[in-house]
Parts: sequence; C-alpha cells; structure tokens
Amino acid sequence: MATSTGSTGRSRVYLTWSLRYGLTNQLYSHVNGLALALLLGVDGAILPPAVCRATFNTTLEHLADEALWSPQPLGTLLDVRKMQAHWRKRHNIDLQEATKFTMTSEGTKYPRPLLTSARPAGELHDCTVLPINVPEFSTITNAAAAARQQLEAARAKDAAAGCFILRTESLFRGFFSNSTGGLQATASRGVFYAPRVVELADRVAERIGGRFNAMHLRFEPDMGLNPQELLPVMVGHMRELGYNASILLYAASGLLSYNDTSSLQTYTKVLHNDGVCSKVVVKEDYLAANEVEGLHSEQKAMVDLLVLAHADKFVGTKRSAFSYMARELRQLDGHSPSTSILHPPRYGGYWQDGVMEISGKTE
Repeated sequence: MATSTGSTGRSRVYLTWSLRYGLTNQLYSHVNGLALALLLGVDGAILPPAVCRATFNTTLEHLADEALWSPQPLGTLLDVRKMQAHWRKRHNIDLQEATKFTMTSEGTKYPRPLLTSARPAGELHDCTVLPINVPEFSTITNAAAAARQQLEAARAKDAAAGCFILRTESLFRGFFSNSTGGLQATASRGVFYAPRVVELADRVAERIGGRFNAMHLRFEPDMGLNPQELLPVMVGHMRELGYNASILLYAASGLLSYNDTSSLQTYTKVLHNDGVCSKVVVKEDYLAANEVEGLHSEQKAMVDLLVLAHADKFVGTKRSAFSYMARELRQLDGHSPSTSILHPPRYGGYWQDGVMEISGKTE
C-alpha cells in the first residue's frame, strides 16, 4: 500500500484499533495490530491510549462498568518515542498517538477508547474511515484480505480520496500465531516499555540480589478461580521445573491492591511448607511507597510482568493473558520455553494455545 508520494501515487493508508481492559489484553492488541500493519504495508498506525482501572478491588462482573475505566497517556505504558523511531527506521511505518477519542461501551460488552478524529497528524483533510471486522481466533491473512477488499472498494468509489483509516476493534486474541509467519514476533520486538516502569522492574530484580524463580499468583476476586484447587497444581508444576527450598520465589500478584494481606500470607505459608521456595516475595517488599507513587493500575501490573522476565523459571495459568504474555516475553528475552509452565485450561480457563504465542517459539 504505497503512499501518494511513492512510485504508484496511491492514497495513504493508516490502521488503528481499540483496546480491551487489562494490561496484557492491551499489549496483545498492540502486538497484533502492529503485525497486521506490517502485513498490510500501511503508511501509519494510530495507537489508542492506555486504559487503567480505578481500583483492582472488583469482581469479574464489575469489569464491564464503564465508570471503572479511564484513558491514560500511552506513554505511561509504552516508550512511544523509541517505538516511533524503530518503526520508522525498520519498517517505514509512522506511529502516531490517538489524540481525539471517546471511552464508550457502545456496540461491545466492555468500555474501550474509540477514535473520533479522521485526520491523522500531517494530513490536511479528514481521511475516509473504513471499519473492518476481525473476529477473534482469525488468521492474519484473512484479516488482511478483508481489509484490502474493503480498501479497494473504497478506492474504486472515491479515486480522489487522499487517505484512508482502517479501523478495527480490539485485536486481543486476534490471530492464530501459525498464520502470521513470524510477524507477531517482529512486532513484539518493536514494542518498548515506559522507562519508569522498566526502571522499577529492574530495581526489584537488583534488590532481590540473586537468582529467583517466579509464579503468577492470580487469585484475585476478578478472576474467579479456586485457590484450594489450583495452588496444589501449581506446586506440582514448580516441582516439575525443579523449584526447591534453596531459591526465593517471586509472586506476581495484585492481592495487596485489594489489601488482602491475609490471603497472601496463607498462600505464602503453603508454598514455603511445600518446599518449593526459601521465601515468597512480592514487589511491595522491594519498592517503597514513594517509588510507586502516581502509578496507575496497569503500570503496577507491568512492573510485575517485567520482573517475571528476570526469573530463572516461571509457573502461571492458562486462564490469564498475563501469564501467557509473561511466558512470551521471557522467550523473547532468550529464556527457553522449557523454563515456563502454564497450568492447563481445564482448571478454569478457555484460552487456546496457538493464539497467544507471539514470540514465535514453542516446545
């Protein structure tokens, strides 16, 4: 899809997408959106803002409450300038932040930011907006074919149009990974995280002061899982990976965001007594209140996500996109797939392997 200044003289094309709630749901949408941008060869991608929740202290049913969610600058989660430089140099794609949008749940179950401006930066006139439908669990080739078909029809209808915006809903769980030819991995390597969050995660790893294993202790009320059933399963996986009483265990958990110290202490005691760690620690053990002051919910979750990439080994759950993303980031950072285990979906999940594997690595 060449630009109007390119060899074919064709109109400029941009791609944009909305988001679903939750940190890793947002990250998966960005990775899949950028992968689709690569395949389509668009001139630019318009990135939606970050979305955060007012509190973690909710049930699963309350997550659809529009008042719970608010937009935040994308730079609170991603290093936008670094990404812009990377994508311009490596892929000749201009990344822009959406500056005009509205938070709405109209047409969907959950609130999300929806682009309201049809004029990307640098354009003198509004572009023609073309909604495209990308069902969950698609192939990227089918999504690209649908986009191209709609674009060609629009060009035939208005040959004088200077630019088009292809707009889709959230691309979380968008594509089967074996359909992307490695484009998700390429896109993932072009997603860079906000410097402040990276610094805090590195600080936690440094203050731990040595090797450690990790787990995703995802037993907060909004997940609706049964700890009495799942914790023994996770302990079994830890033993399978060689966790033992000589190495510290880092738990990525939002329990303290609920002020639920009692549950955290209960799980910590079980894990220690089962001999899979010398001690259980969380990020709050290493970061003072003033160090995390002003961070919104998804930034705090990202600190946990990035700390997991430092761990020797990792156990998570297929019920959670966060666990999948942690595994994939570890593999992108060079960890072998054999160092991570996610317990199977029959314990409360419906995720499908082959959709969340953006690193391009399996074992």
